[in-house]
Amino acid sequence: TVELNDPDIPEAHKGSALMRELLTRQTVKAVSGMNFGESAPPTRATRWGVASCVAVLLLVAPFLFSGSNYGLLWARFFHPQGNYDRAANLFFTIDKGNRVVARGSDVVIVAQPKFRTSAAELPQTVWLNWTDAEGESDARRMEYDAEREAFVTTRPHVFHRFHYNISAENSRSRNYRITVVERPAIIVAALNVEPPAYTGFPAARFDGLLGEMTVFEQSRLSLSLKFNKPVTSAELRWLESQVVDVPADDENAVAAKPPERQSKRTLRLSKDRRTATLKWNATLGGTFAFRVADEHGLRNSEEPARQLTVVFDQPPELQLADNGRRTEVRPSDVVAVDVLARDDIAIGALELHYEILTRDGRRGTLAVEAAQ
Repeated sequence: TVELNDPDIPEAHKGSALMRELLTRQTVKAVSGMNFGESAPPTRATRWGVASCVAVLLLVAPFLFSGSNYGLLWARFFHPQGNYDRAANLFFTIDKGNRVVARGSDVVIVAQPKFRTSAAELPQTVWLNWTDAEGESDARRMEYDAEREAFVTTRPHVFHRFHYNISAENSRSRNYRITVVERPAIIVAALNVEPPAYTGFPAARFDGLLGEMTVFEQSRLSLSLKFNKPVTSAELRWLESQVVDVPADDENAVAAKPPERQSKRTLRLSKDRRTATLKWNATLGGTFAFRVADEHGLRNSEEPARQLTVVFDQPPELQLADNGRRTEVRPSDVVAVDVLARDDIAIGALELHYEILTRDGRRGTLAVEAAQ
């Protein structure tokens, strides 16, 4: 009867309309005495629904009183092999628990005690428990630092990775990992120097960059470094500026003062980040050091003493002899003028500018060879 009244079925497939009407009446008469509500009573379904709600409330309610402990229990239930703290009132927060350290450095472990439910007295004994890369385990007692409000201990000169946890009474922290890697270091350092062409000085090279290196002003400097591992940054940092002596009575003292230079210069890294280069013109020297960092934030150790000294181009010096300062000479006399000229590089040109005090006021310039 339901199918015959389906509007999606074509009328040609449903048969006679009169027969369908009679069939519908007969169906209604046949089921008129039936109680369809008793086939699926709502009372039982209601009871199960209420019971389900109560069960959910009972599961959620502990979060209102001890959320961290209860959440930890559920985490252990769903992932028994996970790395979790032991469910207890006392627990520890570890400052930088998982970290990467330089090989041979000291590792300081700082564990701050906290309480999940109610405050209590601090434990008398707290232990650092670790297992090294070879599977050997050991423990060390931690001391309480009132200033840090935490338990602290140090493992000196660590050369291999290890796992560790903190335990006290019935409490134990999750496991943490200390990874040991090599500290970034400079294994090759070189500085190529190209003096200005007018000086005639030969090019120079400083390997190792140790001690004092002297270069001429405005020389082109090419620095290259090679590292023991890929790095993320490399800088040249000036620690102290070069002291430049300028005479107090020098009229050109302000002009002679060298320009200021940057406090640091960033080197350009290669694609593999194992080498770095830097080019600049020598304007002012001083003591300097290199600062190199890797992907873990580790930096190179203390640098040896390095100093760049810039020699500045000094103005030529000229001295004239008195020669008695003759006031009158005959046209045929030869006047000798003693001149002493010197320069730290070379004398490019020396000219004597003179004036003959005659009626026509003749003047002239006499070029003097350096050998004269």
